[in-house]
Amino acid sequence: MTCDHHPHPRPGPPRPARRAAVDFDPPYRLYSQDLLEQVTGELRDIVGAHPGADLLAPAAVTRHPDHLLVHDAAVRLGCRWFWEDLAFWSTYALAGCDRYLFRARNGPRLTSELVDITEVLLDKVTILRMHGSQMHPARKMYRPIRHAWTTAAELPAGTGTYAERFYRTESL
Repeated sequence: MTCDHHPHPRPGPPRPARRAAVDFDPPYRLYSQDLLEQVTGELRDIVGAHPGADLLAPAAVTRHPDHLLVHDAAVRLGCRWFWEDLAFWSTYALAGCDRYLFRARNGPRLTSELVDITEVLLDKVTILRMHGSQMHPARKMYRPIRHAWTTAAELPAGTGTYAERFYRTESL
């Protein structure tokens, strides 16, 4: 398996129970257990270097193999907070499929929470722009802004123009 920013060895066949709940059309494949162990260890080292910090990981809404891998590694380390890593597909139909598959994989395990990000939207877009795979070519830069704007429609009236969805494993 290969993604746009680093190579991974191609894993063996996916586990049947997981495959039934996730759409793994090429190039998406499940990661190997060895790769999960490696990433969990690397993430454990990062968490250990920052005592008292909360771990925030992708919720694995998207089918991207790196997001699924990091999500599972973070869960193994007790992560409680996840961001909605919905892919910015050019059509909402594919995003709808991702959301359906996400709900099928997780059921009621994660609680959704909206956060008004109006004040920090420019910071978010600037940071995304720094990550090579996120906002290039430039014609795709509107997608995270469009998504934040449409997500804000679910906020109480008059509370924000842009929002982001997070998920958590327990009530606060």
